[in-house]
Amino acid sequence: MSVLWWNFVGRTDEENRTAREQWMTGDRFGEVKGYDGDRLDAPEVPVTQLKARGWCAELGFLCRSDAAQSAGVFSESARARAGLVS
Repeated sequence: MSVLWWNFVGRTDEENRTAREQWMTGDRFGEVKGYDGDRLDAPEVPVTQLKARGWCAELGFLCRSDAAQSAGVFSESARARAGLVS
């Protein structure tokens, strides 16, 4: 399970909040080369806790596991790999 927010991917809400802080202070991420403009600030993290979403392996993108499961468009094996079935 991954927590996605802006350009950050973490395992928890806290990892993404820490990544944002490190981006803003320049403590962790390097310089973006080839971008003709000012450095972009990461937006403020929402007040609500960021939640992990399941991987929809059959389609190759991250999605809400409840929406994927209810859509019924994934094979049983793909839903099992994504943790959408017990």
